[in-house]
Amino acid sequence: MFHVHPEGTDEHAHAEGEQLRQEVQEKLDLQEVYGGIHFVDPSRPEKTPDIEENLDSLEAAGIRPGIEFNIIQAEEGWRLDISPEELRALKEEHPGLLAIASIHAVKAFGFTKESDSEAAPEQTADAMLAAYTDLIGTYGSSLDVLGHPFGYVTTEVTPEHMRQLASLASEQGIALEINLANTGLYNLHEKEFLPSVEQITQWNPVLRFPEVLEESDVLLSIGGDFHGNSTIEQKMLAGTLTDEERFQDSEFTYAALRMMVALDRYMQQHDISRERIINTWDSEDVASWSSRCFR
Repeated sequence: MFHVHPEGTDEHAHAEGEQLRQEVQEKLDLQEVYGGIHFVDPSRPEKTPDIEENLDSLEAAGIRPGIEFNIIQAEEGWRLDISPEELRALKEEHPGLLAIASIHAVKAFGFTKESDSEAAPEQTADAMLAAYTDLIGTYGSSLDVLGHPFGYVTTEVTPEHMRQLASLASEQGIALEINLANTGLYNLHEKEFLPSVEQITQWNPVLRFPEVLEESDVLLSIGGDFHGNSTIEQKMLAGTLTDEERFQDSEFTYAALRMMVALDRYMQQHDISRERIINTWDSEDVASWSSRCFR
């Protein structure tokens, strides 16, 4: 499982790293858990975290290194809150480091953070595609994952938007994240059931157009984006999910695993190879892929 935020690395993260790893990894029977600590916490952009300290805390908790960088507006266009040279140096210093690039519509990063497209022209699907294009052109294979693509978008994402993004990402070996948080994980406490394949398809822009994934060879990453702060996560961690929240007629009792079952069904329905989902790789293959920028 990729992209988890332990306590102390994000204002909204409320579970200790070791607890997240044990509960997510062991209860979901996973080989490895990778972090997604923020390079700069979007909820506290004025603060500069100690990245080495945070990476050390991941290691101490048995979590593989992963950093989520913010996409920000700069004079030369859209970029990350780290330069390409600094990112390569960081990856060289920490072999196997997973670099995630995400849009967080925060004013400090150049976004209006409004829900109306006229009030937030930089958050339209066209504008976000242009930002991703700038970013991939600048950082290339130093990037590993685009986190929650088209998150905070204010206009309709079309198949052509996804087709262009999948093509750009595929050229550099970058994975598009299927983010469980915006696939409905945080909505589950408001519902009496766990989601169907149809529901996760509706909720997640990467899954909304299966024909794009079928015709492309773009890599995919299932990211938990766990913070330990939602009602369903807290119940998952504590092992107190009710019978109504369990997947009926199945031994799978945890919300995240139920979603992965739905995702697996989706992939089978649309004949999308498991080999394209980096979660199915072993840790050595993930490390080799994340270091491809040095080859």
